[in-house]
Amino acid sequence: MKLITGEAGYAQIKSVDDMYINQGIVGTNDYVLSVLDKLETELLSDNVVRIKSGVISHGGRYSIIASYEDVKIQNGTQGVNRTDLIVLRYSKDPTTGIEGTTLVPIKGSNSTPAVALHGDFVLFKVVLQGVNIVSIRSQFQLVKGLIALEEYMNALNTALSGKVTNLTTTVINNYNELNKRMVTLSALAAKHEKELAELKYTVSNHYNEQNYKITRLSRTVTDNYNAFLDKTNFLMKKIAEIEGKI
Repeated sequence: MKLITGEAGYAQIKSVDDMYINQGIVGTNDYVLSVLDKLETELLSDNVVRIKSGVISHGGRYSIIASYEDVKIQNGTQGVNRTDLIVLRYSKDPTTGIEGTTLVPIKGSNSTPAVALHGDFVLFKVVLQGVNIVSIRSQFQLVKGLIALEEYMNALNTALSGKVTNLTTTVINNYNELNKRMVTLSALAAKHEKELAELKYTVSNHYNEQNYKITRLSRTVTDNYNAFLDKTNFLMKKIAEIEGKI
């Protein structure tokens, strides 16, 4: 174990120590901090891009552009479109251990966009149409400071609190309105249920009455038919008797 934040009596602090601390604070990926000009770009000519001041965290290693740096893009070709990259490239001399970072342009081709090397931090995509640079698109994530994050979270909480309150009020109002409608529907259902019961009772009585009338009519028809048969038989006998006497 060695002490980092403190005097140990010898040169005990290495760049990798700061790198680990920065990774723990900011993150292990690549970021641009929200300070200075945040690497704003300016197109100076058809092949020169000016990158303004900013602080870059490349895997925990900080690099700073204090004023600006100009990056020269290889000239475009008439009638050919391509996409180049501007990357931050880290290097370390294996013999001396000297480290450094530089901005490097990577040329694409008409059919294939530029490809960054492993470990490069892609900062910008530069789109060329013919000899003209038509757009410079940042590819990095801006990291807010702790105070800015706190202010953002407070504003977000305030906005969400208002929305939650409004949503709660809306839900309660909708529930009350729905409850009122349910009461109305229940009353209508009860009313119609009573009316339906009365209708069923009326229909049943009417059916029974008609059935009674049909039964009586059927009996009357049967009785009349039987009486007719009796009279017919009586007349037939009389006719037979008369014929026998003759």
